[in-house]
Amino acid sequence: MHNSKDEDARAQGILLHWILSQIKTRADLDMALQKGELKGYYGKNQVPELKQLLATILNHPQLVPFFEKNLKVKNEAELLTAEGEILRPDRLVFTEKETVVIDYKSGKEKAGQHAIQIQEYSRALSALGYGPIRKLLVYLEENKVVELN
Repeated sequence: MHNSKDEDARAQGILLHWILSQIKTRADLDMALQKGELKGYYGKNQVPELKQLLATILNHPQLVPFFEKNLKVKNEAELLTAEGEILRPDRLVFTEKETVVIDYKSGKEKAGQHAIQIQEYSRALSALGYGPIRKLLVYLEENKVVELN
């Protein structure tokens, strides 16, 4: 049985994922928050708290380079594996040197379990000819970034 605290955390995680899916650069934060409010996902009273939380994530030292202007970014892009499975990483950033896969996680860190998923994204991207691939797990509530090899 889930208690309401777990459900609130899960709902907030889904909300944060959605807002982040609307953001290409840090400058998009206000527009993304406004869009969510207009869609009725949350009230005006929740915006300051969400903005503070998301600004902290967007300004994380390990993430700053991947929310700059003039980057090729795909949010929620569909990748088709050789097996015909559809994968949907949260954020892909294509730079001249590398392809960066960023996967947002809400809740507690489960690096082992989460690593499996991001490795699948990495394999699919490699099969499509992208590389080298950098893999980042972002734990939203903890504002923690784990880079995987």
